[in-house]
Amino acid sequence: MNNLDSYVTVKQRFLKSINLISDSKEKQFLDSFVLQGSAMGCLTVMGSYLENTKQRAFTWTGPYGSGKSSLALFFSGMAQQDVNCITKYLDESVQTQSDPTLLDFFRKKEKWNVYSLVGRKGDLQNDITQALTLPVLPFREALSSFAKGLSKKNEGAVIFIDELGKFIENGNSENCYLLQEIAEFVNKSDEPIIFIGILHQAFEAYADPNSLKQQEEWMKVQGRFVDIPLVVSVDESLELISNSLEKLKKPPLKKEMAELTAKAVEGLTRTLKEKKILSKTLTDCWPLHPVTALLLGPISKKRFLQNTRSIFSFLCSKDIFGFDEFIRTTSDLKRLYSPWMLFDYLKANYEQAILASPSEGRKWLICEDCIERTEKNCNALELKIIKTIALLDLFRMGSGLDSNLETITASVNEASREEVVTGLTHLQNLRIIVFKSFRNAFSLYEGTDINIDERLKEIKNKNAEIPLSLITSEIHFQPIVAHKHYDETGALRWFNRIVVSKENLLKTIAEVNHDKRNGTLIVCLVDGNKDDLPRLVEESKGLLQSFNNPLVAISFTELGENLRNKLGDYFNSIELSRDAEVSDDKIASRELEERISFLNKNIFDELHNCFSRNSWLTLKELPNSELHTSDLGELVSRICEQAFHLSPIFNNELINRDKLSTQIRRAQKQLIRAMALHGDIENLGINGFPPEKMIYLSLLKATGIHAFDENLRKFSFTTEGLKNNFSSVFLFLSALFEKGRSYNLQELCDLLTEPPYGIKRGISPLLLLAFFLSKKREVSVYIENVFQSSVSDELLEIWTSSPKDISFKFIKNNPSNRLLISNLASYLGLTSEQTTALEVSRELVRRVIELPPWVYSSLSIPAQERKLRDAILRAWDPISLLFEEVPKLVGSSKGNDIVAALERMFVYLESLQPKRFELVREKLYSLLAVQDGGFKDLQTRASKLLCLDSPLQLKSFIGRIANSVDEPSMVHNVLTVCIGKPSNKWSESEISAADIKMSELCLGFRKLEGLTFLDSFNPPTRAISIVLGDKNQFKDFQGFFSTKESDKTRELRQKLEKITTNFSKDEVCDAILSLLFTYVEKKR
Repeated sequence: MNNLDSYVTVKQRFLKSINLISDSKEKQFLDSFVLQGSAMGCLTVMGSYLENTKQRAFTWTGPYGSGKSSLALFFSGMAQQDVNCITKYLDESVQTQSDPTLLDFFRKKEKWNVYSLVGRKGDLQNDITQALTLPVLPFREALSSFAKGLSKKNEGAVIFIDELGKFIENGNSENCYLLQEIAEFVNKSDEPIIFIGILHQAFEAYADPNSLKQQEEWMKVQGRFVDIPLVVSVDESLELISNSLEKLKKPPLKKEMAELTAKAVEGLTRTLKEKKILSKTLTDCWPLHPVTALLLGPISKKRFLQNTRSIFSFLCSKDIFGFDEFIRTTSDLKRLYSPWMLFDYLKANYEQAILASPSEGRKWLICEDCIERTEKNCNALELKIIKTIALLDLFRMGSGLDSNLETITASVNEASREEVVTGLTHLQNLRIIVFKSFRNAFSLYEGTDINIDERLKEIKNKNAEIPLSLITSEIHFQPIVAHKHYDETGALRWFNRIVVSKENLLKTIAEVNHDKRNGTLIVCLVDGNKDDLPRLVEESKGLLQSFNNPLVAISFTELGENLRNKLGDYFNSIELSRDAEVSDDKIASRELEERISFLNKNIFDELHNCFSRNSWLTLKELPNSELHTSDLGELVSRICEQAFHLSPIFNNELINRDKLSTQIRRAQKQLIRAMALHGDIENLGINGFPPEKMIYLSLLKATGIHAFDENLRKFSFTTEGLKNNFSSVFLFLSALFEKGRSYNLQELCDLLTEPPYGIKRGISPLLLLAFFLSKKREVSVYIENVFQSSVSDELLEIWTSSPKDISFKFIKNNPSNRLLISNLASYLGLTSEQTTALEVSRELVRRVIELPPWVYSSLSIPAQERKLRDAILRAWDPISLLFEEVPKLVGSSKGNDIVAALERMFVYLESLQPKRFELVREKLYSLLAVQDGGFKDLQTRASKLLCLDSPLQLKSFIGRIANSVDEPSMVHNVLTVCIGKPSNKWSESEISAADIKMSELCLGFRKLEGLTFLDSFNPPTRAISIVLGDKNQFKDFQGFFSTKESDKTRELRQKLEKITTNFSKDEVCDAILSLLFTYVEKKR
């Protein structure tokens, strides 16, 4: 009799895995490629985005063996007009009734160039530069040059990076942010450059697992890409298996196989039509058992099989207990390759790899233990049953199967149902398996004395009410991104999804109201009294209207009995998991965790569907409301379109976001400084292409906010006639200020983030600075309520770091005050005929605060002038200052009188420091015995002392004298040393107290000069140097005399000693020194 291999064989062309670079020229791969539903779905989504939007950056995400690389080759073939690829695509388009939009898009260019890279641990920028042959320029400039080259040739480009995750794994931020830059470039480029990254998991999964912030940042980076999941479904896996099994003869047992297949799929959650199609496909998988075929797909995706990567490796493998061995050695046509055989194959060939797997290793050990006990105590049928249950326990996820009675009976098809039931009962009695009621399935017994089901019944009887209020904290949904709104405006927004009980609805609406930047979709579970629904709808409407929040959408769904029971089981299981006895029992804990996880998924799926099948209540009725029941992305984009209808269009995600990276935050600060200091210069004087230049070009130059003013003949900021809807923002700000109240910068940023503008916090400080600079003649600025006469370094420093401390006020001009303004403007040197009251006030304050700080706090000026000065310094309202406070202090509202009073004040203030400096100079010269005009001589004296060792302060004192350029700077430098502070921190009292320190330092100066003199003489000559004086004046003497003693000098000394016996030490010293100086002066 012939063996099975005479009936069936495996087509070898299905075996080889794909390498994007090395296989790109191999035509046979394209010929044999099967365009499955998941792949066609991916191409359809790609075509829709490419044809209808400017989105050009994509990621394809799917597990190993899902055909991503093969699809990339097929996509490349389509782009390069491969006839075979195009034919397959068009055929599948007809079958799926989808538009061939991708092909239409490709036909827009004469040629498409395909560039392929394979991920590695390295420099992504360098690899892309080499692959695309980019010029040696800053990266964005290099990409621009590349795009221009394509434009000249009317060509497009497709860039593939396979294994993209390797470039960003282990938290490689540099490569991740480069991907963000690439995505932003291709999405904004006028030339069609398609970027596709192939991943095994989402971006954030490659981030540092210990950094939640980095994971969030990377999730936002992926938001620049449209991610298309590419996961081969069970049906597609089965179709591939059936296509790969080539039938050499007509398969026997067609009827028996069909009946068995019907049993296998009976428990699957599918429609009758779907089951019929599936049954036919499974029948075509003969001689694989239907359950085995269903399990092969999920097993092939496991990490321990990543080196073989596909189902076809199993089908063609020569390994022991494999499929190839089975068909070569089996002659019984009734035998099928059953699940228990697949278990033996995995054990023989992959046991070590499975044990090393974090997800399957522990379960495999349990399987081994249970099988070993079965081998000792049970028959052959029960051994097959336990292997089948073990296989289903390990790999049922994704297959749709479970280890229920029907599946197990179908899996051991040589035995009757009664025999299987008897075997299961025996295995239960031996405590090798257990029945899990929540799954209605059997599972391997892991060993515990705690009866979970009984304990849950006790809790259920105790808990009459289900804690529905906890749903929000237990069930979490991914936010819905408003992609269409992002494409149109450049602002990325998302809607969080929340499920709440009717008791918590109003509270939840109030809680989410604080976020006016992003939105919330709320599904309210309604149970009990049906009359509750109209009341809840009306109360929700009222609350939305009172909050005026268009970013909240509410839907109501009935809490059915099935969902209620699942929720009850779920919360009861959570309560039991906290029980001390259960927590101490690892087996019971694991079983409970499995139950909670199973229920969580079931509840999640059911609640998730609620978001897609309900109508929505919003603040305003949505147009085209039929869209709101199925497409949540479309729904939230419509809500955003309505809520942010005045949102400016700005496509620069580097800065158009709420949280900036460190690099962009630094660029933002640099741009703020350039705007304030160089607003009259083209490009704000920014050279090259640093990040701040790119922000400037897109935000300020391209929109017209910063442009050349023909009237002023220079560059300036303007708020009128702007592009991309920015004018509406500035109109809003102007209207806001004209109401007369003041606003701080933080308030303004908050207002702009809310509907209808929705401006991100990255650009709002820049727009507000542009507004202020364009309205400087009417808008005053304050730091902590202190009027600022100019844009100071302090103001720029806190513009982004402490915006709540900066405030603004609109200053309205009154034509009746024109004469006084004109008089003051003329006095202050403001030449414009249209000078405003604010400009006059600014100039007054500026002239005062530009004086040395100690001067504008000095008490050494007359009372009238001091009061006038203080009024100017504490000015809050420039109008009140000019037309109320100053006239009141002057005693007159006449322009001439006010100007005269101000002039007297400035004369006093401006002369205060020169007078004080002159007194200090005179004192210094007196102490150091310097004649008027002797500045250079004093410097020469100081220079000779610099090389001597001396205390630090004295050395600094001498150095300041020696290195000063003139007398005023010398006095300033000397005071700086004496006071010990920079001049901008001096007080009047400290300047007065500096006299004493200066006297001490001058004495030290003179002493050093004396020491210098003494060091210049040698024996037998004796030198003398004396400094004598008080705080006002010093006298000094240097001389020399012979050291040879005579009888006369001895006699004189003895007489002096005798005479001075009755005098004090101080009296003797004073008399001798005075006598000495008198004698020296006479001898001179």
